[in-house]
Amino acid sequence: MLQFQSTILLTLLVSAAAGIAVPVPSQQKAASTYPKLIPGDGLPSLKSLGLTEADLFNPNFKPSRQTTAPSHPSKLFKRQVSCIYNDQYQTTRSNAIACRNYLTEISTYDCSIGAGEQWRVQCTIGNAEVVGSNYYNYSGGLSSTCGSVAIAAGWVIDNCSTCGDPNCWVEGSYPNPDNTNYVVYVDLARGFGARKASETAAS
Repeated sequence: MLQFQSTILLTLLVSAAAGIAVPVPSQQKAASTYPKLIPGDGLPSLKSLGLTEADLFNPNFKPSRQTTAPSHPSKLFKRQVSCIYNDQYQTTRSNAIACRNYLTEISTYDCSIGAGEQWRVQCTIGNAEVVGSNYYNYSGGLSSTCGSVAIAAGWVIDNCSTCGDPNCWVEGSYPNPDNTNYVVYVDLARGFGARKASETAAS
């Protein structure tokens, strides 16, 4: 142990003399503590946006584009609104917020569900995903901006979390304000597909 500490001290002294900045171990760890963002098909990478995962997890993050809160859906679409608690597909609130922040940042991008698709994952980060569902299985697909997906995801995060702490759980769904046939789910990564598979098997 003494030899290891001496080696570190010697490295710091030599680097300081040479004017070389040595990363502090805690700083190196901090850069890798955030889970990696996986954009939905065709959506931009964080690098192309000039952002990092650390930006998305920053509680003071301000997207370059803003979205507004959705109006409450009509009675016809209330069955598309759900908060699910004590379920195996719940996810961590902080990861869901990071996905929402990403989708807000790319609000003008296309987050449509293609023809023949029943659902499409628009963002995955850590154990969280934001999924668009073709609720009534329209064969021609459903159009939407990513900003509208972010609005619906934000409603779930604000109303379906078990508490306000970043480490609390969240799961739920809300209709897309652009197209109420397009329902947005916030849940455990790969959980939506697993749930749909189990529902199909049970039917």
